[in-house]
Amino acid sequence: MSPRTIPLESLLQYRPLDQLEQFELDVLAASTLIKSARKGTRLLEVGSGVKKTLYLINGHLKLTAQDGKSFIIDSNSARAKEPISHLVPHKYTVNCMSDVEYMWIENRIVRNALDKPHGAIVTHLAEGFSDTVRDPLVIEISELLAEDRLKLPVLPDVAMQANKVLQEDGDLTKAARVIMQDPVLSAHIIRVANSAIYRASKLVSNVAEAIQRIGVAHVRTHVHAYVLRNVFKDNSPLSKKFLQQLWSYSVEVAANSYVLANKLGKFSKSEAMSLGLEHAIGAVPVVNYICQEHPEVAKLAVLQELVHKLTPEISMALMAKWNFHEDYFDVAANVFNWEYSHEGDDDYSDLLIIARFFTLIGKRNVKDSLVSVHHMPPQEMGKIPAFHRLGIDQDPEMCSSVLAAGKRIIDEFSALLVA
Repeated sequence: MSPRTIPLESLLQYRPLDQLEQFELDVLAASTLIKSARKGTRLLEVGSGVKKTLYLINGHLKLTAQDGKSFIIDSNSARAKEPISHLVPHKYTVNCMSDVEYMWIENRIVRNALDKPHGAIVTHLAEGFSDTVRDPLVIEISELLAEDRLKLPVLPDVAMQANKVLQEDGDLTKAARVIMQDPVLSAHIIRVANSAIYRASKLVSNVAEAIQRIGVAHVRTHVHAYVLRNVFKDNSPLSKKFLQQLWSYSVEVAANSYVLANKLGKFSKSEAMSLGLEHAIGAVPVVNYICQEHPEVAKLAVLQELVHKLTPEISMALMAKWNFHEDYFDVAANVFNWEYSHEGDDDYSDLLIIARFFTLIGKRNVKDSLVSVHHMPPQEMGKIPAFHRLGIDQDPEMCSSVLAAGKRIIDEFSALLVA
């Protein structure tokens, strides 16, 4: 795509450019080009002396510091409205995780905007936010994430190794050796193999037999479930209730994703369930941080807004840290967008959006849910592109059967996932 000038109204979305005078904005809009780059392109090297500020317009960027720590920025996130990199020498290597659009602004212009009365500290409400949640709180968490100071959940070494083996080569023997390093995880996998879901005439007594019975793909799902169950736990009474609610919601989305994948026949059931369990993992650090650092505002309405705004960006940062497959990045970036639409084949984002829809419409008090926020799904399924793509927007019997089957899956897996 050829470079094009940026519309004036688009410039106003980016900070601190929104502090410039009207005539300054007119000149800047006329002289600033929106550029494009393909997935895999490197836009910037750490240590570069380029005296320009990088802004992201569309897509996903991966920023890697000199010490190797990295995180993902999604163009739909609050963090993307701030400069991606502006200090000289630049502190990050910036790579495109998808096809992206971006722009460069001269540092002197950014410094001029920062010198304005409100340029350095932005106090206006974020677009679409209620009066209970102010933009500085979103910026605070985004900056902590960007600077690698936000406390993120850590996967146990054994779980990381098991995920790598199961994801890359699916070697049963190697996976069994890794899992056996953790006695509790080993016991969990054996328990799963002997559960009503997988049980045969003979009980298994070791990890190798358990993996053989469950299958590599499903073992990976249960390893994820075992680890995430602990990630969603916290001893703080304030955060505990929110995290329990978030975990129950994730299990329901996972179950509905599994049922949909099974019915449609074009997606992996185990992958769909894993994605369902993990698509909202970025909400956990948000809840923990607010409950610990700002307990005075740790109320449902505030957390709903923050979870909606920050979960995609933080989820992608976690998935990069955990070396997850790119499907997980795509789902994390798109699953909360009911209007998500794209070219090409159906993808897991489509599947998870529909699974979320079923999960939310199946709740009696959905407005009291941490993940419901004010962006509720349209009641007419035909308004959600994912339903049309997967060919089930005009099939009420399909919808009813998914809800019923999802309930059965939740009941069957509850002892394994929620206990």
